[in-house]
Amino acid sequence: MSLKNWVKGITGNKAGDGSSAEFSGFVHDIDTAQCLFCPYGTSLQPGDRVTIHDEKTVFGRVPRHRLVEITVVKPFRTTGRVITVGSDMASENEVRQIAGDSEIAVDQLMTHRKGTATYDAARPPVVVYFQPVEAG
Repeated sequence: MSLKNWVKGITGNKAGDGSSAEFSGFVHDIDTAQCLFCPYGTSLQPGDRVTIHDEKTVFGRVPRHRLVEITVVKPFRTTGRVITVGSDMASENEVRQIAGDSEIAVDQLMTHRKGTATYDAARPPVVVYFQPVEAG
């Protein structure tokens, strides 16, 4: 699947003011996901609450959703050989976690850089980290 086709369109509301938030993509599993790669950036900030979605059920492709709170948004950069998240070089395990949670291949993360057809310099990529908000 190409990165252009990967963006499926998840939207949420920012906590408090109800304004629309840009947040694209589904996660692999709402019960275990911790982060999401956003190839075209996001307007989300730590503290914002949004709904994440997946299609993981025993009965087929029925969407599920879960309210999460954004904990941190880190810039994503790659040279094609090395990935940097925030100001730190990402470990192999972190790269696999980001790709797995975001339902994309590690190769797609490695090739999403300046100078490629999928890269938009006006909307640089980020990794959004979040934690579940428990009902109650």
